[in-house]
Amino acid sequence: MDTILQSQSITTSQTIFSAGGKFELGFFSLGNSTKYHVGIWYKKVSEQTVVWVANRDYPFSSLSALLTVSADGNREILEGKVSYTVTSIISNKNTSATLLDYGNLVLRNDV
Repeated sequence: MDTILQSQSITTSQTIFSAGGKFELGFFSLGNSTKYHVGIWYKKVSEQTVVWVANRDYPFSSLSALLTVSADGNREILEGKVSYTVTSIISNKNTSATLLDYGNLVLRNDV
């Protein structure tokens, strides 16, 4: 699965990967840390190599955190009552987030 549809989410134990399997997106922690980040990393390498981090300055500590495409089309990380918006767009269309084989996570408005 390479896409998160509007109002869908992934949990800390789920990931999505690009269609060709080159990149993976999900929650990860650094070393023995109990803090979680959302990021993109190379999928087919022996040592996890992260290429992008959404919440570098605001890691989460709860396994209940979610990454979602919200009703207004933005990517958000949710942890309980805390919401961290990763993008800032306004959309009234069906928006999805797709991880491409180039490592980019793109928002698309489906007509």
